[in-house]
Order: sequence, then structure tokens, then C-alpha cells
Amino acid sequence: MKQKTNEQKNINKRQYKKINRDNLVNIISELDIDTNIYDNTGNFSFKKYNINISLANQSIKQRVLFLYHKRKHLGLCVYCGIKITKINKNTNKLYRMCELHRKMFYNKKID
Repeated sequence: MKQKTNEQKNINKRQYKKINRDNLVNIISELDIDTNIYDNTGNFSFKKYNINISLANQSIKQRVLFLYHKRKHLGLCVYCGIKITKINKNTNKLYRMCELHRKMFYNKKID
């Protein structure tokens, strides 16, 4: 059985972003707007309170899609959550998967 690295262990821990009163008011006022759904959900820390804002009654498809977008935005592998450092030569953006998963899914030689 493989042991998780420290990076993988830290992915599953909730990380709270510290925000001030104005940011909290903006987040709450924009919760009904569907365009900012990925920016306005998450774990926030306000004074001595930890606030978790998430969508209620999500389907499995919505949860998977949200996790995919979150990991891709943070520069993590969309399958295992490891930090990606290599840049795609064609698009000049980070790959969406780590080398292990790119080899596994694309069956190509990785340079």
C-alpha cells in the first residue's frame, strides 16, 4: 500500500482564506450569481469564525465538476491533487495532469 506524501495529505485539509468585512459582504451578495460560483464558494476565516460556503443539494456530477475546476485553477493534478510544475509547450499553460497520469491516460512518451 502506497503512503501519501505530505503534499497529498495537505490537500484534504481545509484551508481557510482570511478575509475582511467588505470581502465577506461582497461574497454573500454575489452568492446568487451563477457566474462567480467558483470564486464565492470555499472556506473563509472572518475574525474568530470559520465559514464554509458551498452549494446545497449538489449532484455527483456537479461536485466532480467543481473539484475539477478548483484543482485546475490551483495548478494541481485533476486526478490525484499533486502540484504540477511542467508547462505545456503548445499552450504555455500548466498541464492539467501530473506525469504519471498523463502517461497512464495518453499512453505516450512524456518528455
